[in-house]
Amino acid sequence: MSTHPTTAEERVTLLTSVYEVLIQSTESLEDDELLGPDFAYLVGAILKDTGCAWPADRPFIRLLRAHFTEDHAVWNFIQIEEEDNQPSQALPRRA
Repeated sequence: MSTHPTTAEERVTLLTSVYEVLIQSTESLEDDELLGPDFAYLVGAILKDTGCAWPADRPFIRLLRAHFTEDHAVWNFIQIEEEDNQPSQALPRRA
């Protein structure tokens, strides 16, 4: 996996790259398959150095997989769940 972003600048760069993909891929962050709320959870996870968990078939995860390779830094903050229809979860802060 790529280097885990540790500085504020690295985290902002990561968030910017995810945001750009998201905006180019949707008409509305309010209505398109929970993309806006899921992005908000991910923003918090990256800023607080924790993580989020979603099922593999969640639209946000499918979007990220379409644009970011498995070794991209975004995956340092995401845990894939096996069950569908589970709410996003904040994971504990990293040690």
